Amino acid sequence: MNYKKKTRSITIYMILALCLLLTGLYRSPSEVQAKVSEKKLYMDYLEKEEKRLRKVEYAESEIVGYHLIDLNNDGQKELVYDFWCGGARSEETVCMIKNGKVEVVYDAEGHQVIGQTFYKIKGSKNKFVAGGACSATEYMYDVYKFSNSNVKKIATYRRIYEDIGRGCYKDGKRISKQSYLKFEKKLKRVELKYN
Repeated sequence: MNYKKKTRSITIYMILALCLLLTGLYRSPSEVQAKVSEKKLYMDYLEKEEKRLRKVEYAESEIVGYHLIDLNNDGQKELVYDFWCGGARSEETVCMIKNGKVEVVYDAEGHQVIGQTFYKIKGSKNKFVAGGACSATEYMYDVYKFSNSNVKKIATYRRIYEDIGRGCYKDGKRISKQSYLKFEKKLKRVELKYN
């Protein structure tokens, strides 16, 4: 009788463990450690990067927000961060972990816009968008394809609000306002955690 109870208990625990594994709720100690290490690597990188930026950019430069998100759908999170670099301008950067080190895969250097924001495209597995105001009368989105560790710009959308050049554009060619708005509706903002 005791043997049957033990067998039944073991069977129930095995079924429960199998259910947890199949639903993805169970994390092995090595998976938990990998996630902790991933976050620690990124946080250590941010701390060092902020010190570096203060030396090469402005003494007041600071990392103002970050987010860990899987941008290329490979199961590993990338780091998206925003740093203030003077005035109303900011720059955003995307990093990933390669061979145990944090490496930059996208840097907005030279592409400073006012209030740059990152977006994912709804329904896309490996595209992201960097957008922001180029001036008081112009807004721009750059669309990037992110495969493995390669980032490639594939399109640019602009909307100009002033009289000269007023209109919507994709890669320098005029498009309808409806096409532009249809593109904007597909965007999902990547919310950063602000310090």
